[in-house]
Amino acid sequence: MKTKKAQIQLGFNWIYILIAGAVILLFFVGIVAKQKTSSEEKLSYDIVGVMDSIFTGASVAEKTKNFIDTSGLVDVEFYFSCKEGLGEFGISGQSAAIQNAIDPLFSPSTIQTAEVITWSLPYHLPFKVVDFLFVTSKNTKYYLIDDGGPFAFEFLNATDGINVESVNGIGDFKPGNNREVRIIDLRNIISAGTSVPDSLKGLGDKVSVAQLTSDGSVIYYKKDSDNRWRQQRSAPIISVDGERDAAKYAALFAADSEQYLCNMEKAMKRLTYVSEVYSGKVEDILAYYQENVVSVPDEIDRTVMANCLAKLEGSATSSPYYIDRAFNTYKQNVEFCGLALSEGEPSQCSNLEEEAKKLFDLNNKESGLQGCPVRFY
Repeated sequence: MKTKKAQIQLGFNWIYILIAGAVILLFFVGIVAKQKTSSEEKLSYDIVGVMDSIFTGASVAEKTKNFIDTSGLVDVEFYFSCKEGLGEFGISGQSAAIQNAIDPLFSPSTIQTAEVITWSLPYHLPFKVVDFLFVTSKNTKYYLIDDGGPFAFEFLNATDGINVESVNGIGDFKPGNNREVRIIDLRNIISAGTSVPDSLKGLGDKVSVAQLTSDGSVIYYKKDSDNRWRQQRSAPIISVDGERDAAKYAALFAADSEQYLCNMEKAMKRLTYVSEVYSGKVEDILAYYQENVVSVPDEIDRTVMANCLAKLEGSATSSPYYIDRAFNTYKQNVEFCGLALSEGEPSQCSNLEEEAKKLFDLNNKESGLQGCPVRFY
């Protein structure tokens, strides 16, 4: 019988075999692309198919970065979009494209590079929902306007291997040969209508800003034709704060608010199904106490069980827990948030964040339910 460790190892081996195989295939596709021996349309479908296999493997390789050699495809521009809960990527100017309504993917709007970089992070709200996939390139430059806070330190460490540089202000940008620049403004020094630094004016529309605000939102800016910052739509970061907050990283890697919110809509669809699984675990916890409160022979143990059950069902005086009621409220807010995102009203998801934090506290052993094990994730 295989051990759990062996099964996990087998799973990871499968993932890396998939990615490695796709990369090898991509190498030969690149050779064909250079030789022009296939029809352009067929070749474009082959390329998109191989890239889809790579993204599929990378998305389930949790907390892993992959560096994919695309030197044979440096003349190919890939585009990424997401509208109404449906993501799409393909080759610019070609009909070859793949759509995906399930897996959240955050990236620049276009990539043309000799090396594609993928990075996967798990999204928790508060339990794991899905792995977010970030796609970027070695010629996409990320400038972090450092505020000296803990997140800046975390971000610089977490993005090792990605083209990230910490700067003190807007006068420190030197894009060099990079195709695109994303500024991550942690100090809120960029504002609408102000001038774009001279060093970035030659990049056309390949310059953008993601600005984190103190209220837990991200504001996006693009360079307009007059070389001034034009504010785009802001978006709330839908998460329970924590280390490697996938939703926060997603907001920084997303091309704009439309792509970010569209992929968060995908995450809410996934959460609808995942929450049903955990709802079953909550029912199991309640059933455990309900059964043992009458079947445990020791009177002291029965009293403990009765006290725990009273807390969890909300019948205890001033009990803040109500595990069944809390989870039902949480599920209602998951559905409400998903609907709000589909209707373009992401601010309506704030209640979901509050309910997720309640479940996090309830699941945490320090929540005050000492002696009453309630961990359901």
